[in-house]
Amino acid sequence: LAISAIVPNSDRAMSLVPLALLPQIIFAGVIFSLDNPQLLQVLGAFFPARWAMAAMGSTIGLHGDKLTVDSFSNWGTLFSTFSQADAFFHLLLCWAILGAMIIIFGIAISWFLKMKDVRR
Repeated sequence: LAISAIVPNSDRAMSLVPLALLPQIIFAGVIFSLDNPQLLQVLGAFFPARWAMAAMGSTIGLHGDKLTVDSFSNWGTLFSTFSQADAFFHLLLCWAILGAMIIIFGIAISWFLKMKDVRR
């Protein structure tokens, strides 16, 4: 939605969509670990896909004991909760961050659409 609000026509929007989706996939923290270097976790925090994956992981219980078998270390990147209370707090935190991103991006999109109308 933001891309279509910024670019002048739909052809340009279609060519920019893959450029916007690739960082979402990479920084979601699912394909590879964002543990090292620490800068990757900081960058990943700015992408909604990372928080959505963290919320889904807390919802279905990926923070549980199944991920500690065979020294599987993915739980350290997204799912840092070990009890039900911690999982609930982590889920609420993820939802709050996603809600804040919705509000921020919604304001930005409305501003871009307003600027697009002024240009015409």
